[in-house]
Amino acid sequence: MIRIKLIYFLVFICTSQSLLFAQRDTIAMNSNWQFVIDKNSDGFKSEWYKQPLTKARTVAIPHTWNIEDSNQTHYGWAWYQKELQIPTNYKSKQVVIEFGAINHTGHIYLNGIKVAEHIGDGFNKFKVDISKQIKAGTSNRLAVAVNNDYGKNKVPFGSSFDWPNDGGIIRKVNLIVTHPIAPQQIFVTPTLHKDSSATVKIRLPFNKLLLEKKYAALKGKLRLNIQVIHDLDKQQMTGQLVTPEWELRMALKL
Repeated sequence: MIRIKLIYFLVFICTSQSLLFAQRDTIAMNSNWQFVIDKNSDGFKSEWYKQPLTKARTVAIPHTWNIEDSNQTHYGWAWYQKELQIPTNYKSKQVVIEFGAINHTGHIYLNGIKVAEHIGDGFNKFKVDISKQIKAGTSNRLAVAVNNDYGKNKVPFGSSFDWPNDGGIIRKVNLIVTHPIAPQQIFVTPTLHKDSSATVKIRLPFNKLLLEKKYAALKGKLRLNIQVIHDLDKQQMTGQLVTPEWELRMALKL
């Protein structure tokens, strides 16, 4: 545990020698998507995810087809597709696609192979790790089949809600590139005390790659560098290097 006066802080993951995982590239993927409505649900049968979409048009994300006059009442399937240029050096990285939201169901394909599905939850962020599926040094075709019907997968069920059921990739998309060993999320639990101080508990779940033998030694070297900002205007900052505890489920804890 760390006691601090304010709750503004930065967290860096490092080894005893240097910063190890400082490099994190977040690349916006919101332009130049190809889009087509699938009014007859032909896409899966015709394997649209394996080939360029025909009669498609270019759209930007966020996007919904239900604001268009010709598709305003379409509640069913539609397809998005985008070419990803993957640099050669990404072969040794963790590469994750972050979808802000797909309403309400999405099936995600990369280079003709299904890599994920997200069913029934149209408003929450989710991530897809494509590290093992990418072809580094060339173009990779990303295809997303989206459904917004009033079927059994819709939450709330059926049409029992009072907001628009707009289908599409309705929030922004990012490509996140990191070191192969990287935290997946950060959970911060503050506790305020009567003397105006606070106790902060930080948990950082890591990906399963940390369990592999070649990375086993990293667990003993990892440290958290906590930088506490006392005054945002004056940029007053203090820091502390902390040795974390490891939980069974591969999360850093302090």
